[in-house]
Amino acid sequence: MRRRPHCGCACAHLLEQRVHSMDAVPRGLRRNMILLVGNYITFGMGLAFFSSNTVMPVFLRYLTASNPLIGLITSLQTVGWTTIQLVAARWIHNKPRRKPYLVYFSLGAPLAYTALAWALFCIPAGRQMMLLGVFVLCVMVAALVDGLIGVPWLDFFGRAVPATVRGRLMGVQEMLFAAFSVGVGAIVAHYLSPNAPPFPHNFAWLAVFASISYWVALFLFLPLEEPAEANPVSEAQPTWGEYIPLLGEILRTDRPFVIWMAVRILGGFFSLALPFFVLYATRELGLPASLTGAFLSAQVVGSAVGSLVLGYVYDRRGSRLIIRVVLFISAGILVAALLAPLLRHAGLLLQAFFVLLFFSLGISASSTAGFFIGHMNFIIDYAPPAQRPLYIGLSNTLAGPVSLVSILGGWILQVSSYGVLFGVTLGFILAALLLSAQLPEPKRVMRERAAQA
Repeated sequence: MRRRPHCGCACAHLLEQRVHSMDAVPRGLRRNMILLVGNYITFGMGLAFFSSNTVMPVFLRYLTASNPLIGLITSLQTVGWTTIQLVAARWIHNKPRRKPYLVYFSLGAPLAYTALAWALFCIPAGRQMMLLGVFVLCVMVAALVDGLIGVPWLDFFGRAVPATVRGRLMGVQEMLFAAFSVGVGAIVAHYLSPNAPPFPHNFAWLAVFASISYWVALFLFLPLEEPAEANPVSEAQPTWGEYIPLLGEILRTDRPFVIWMAVRILGGFFSLALPFFVLYATRELGLPASLTGAFLSAQVVGSAVGSLVLGYVYDRRGSRLIIRVVLFISAGILVAALLAPLLRHAGLLLQAFFVLLFFSLGISASSTAGFFIGHMNFIIDYAPPAQRPLYIGLSNTLAGPVSLVSILGGWILQVSSYGVLFGVTLGFILAALLLSAQLPEPKRVMRERAAQA
């Protein structure tokens, strides 16, 4: 989804040069790639202007001193996004086109953040409960609507962009988004600084910027061309009585899907340790807190470089290899963290060690490199086209609770140590890495399916 026209056009031209190897090129592919990159960047900017990891906790700190409440509210986006996906998958099961529904529900985020901006300008700072209620309402509306979009959008993306160029497109859009995110970070830093407008007007302006970004993303989506061939359509939308047993049948009979789900869930337990690497470096090993900026910069660069390289590898070798490489890097990060105390008195060497560690984190923990290029491409390529929405919705719903494991990681750290936390996390990652050896390569499955058709 996200991008900038001029740079995107040049990158799309490079990508299109690789398309000659395909038997058939979808009409308007070049134009679709440019618009998809632009949509990705602007939608991502909308998320970043009111990020659940940075901006939302600061906003909520003005309204409540309860850390559990802040943690619960900032998790609403993930909870809302995952819980609605099976509903979305059933709803579009017999629909021949995805785009009309995508356009309709894409209005949710820009309207929600427009309403939030208006409320933050109008409600006085002293009306804390009213501010909190409006905020939760707007965020939940945006999250639920985004969840309804998630399934049809991935299905649309999988058909609109061929597997032979999809990985590099993802890499290019992530690299360009990383460049734009620097500007977003500077704007956010200004509106959270002492020189910013008073609360809540400073956050109102961030909501305005988020809303504008979402509106631009929607307008860039409108000209996209859905592939001319219609989706396989069933005769009628299944009832819930028919739909639930269908989910169970997939879990009982589709062994590669079950193995992939286990790998995805076990690999997701990397989030046990993910929030605590900065604290480990600064509090446990004594590195200066001023290095946090360098760590974050290394992570952004790692995400951009990793997405570009892994996207190219996916186009050549497929998603199975990407999943295994990312798990291997994650395991290496945890082993390195366990060995880091050996460099406690090494000064600059320890600093360089953690800069490299955060660069690697940018690859393994990036939503594009680790998740979309690996896991989402796996399910897009593997699932039978007629059942792709069902597979996407089922997988995201099953994996949804894993996004909350960082709470468990905090508890492990509280009752034990960083070494125990990293060791437990490493166990999950090694289990995922061993199990991933049994995964098929979805591109091979696609070729076999086409040969049998």
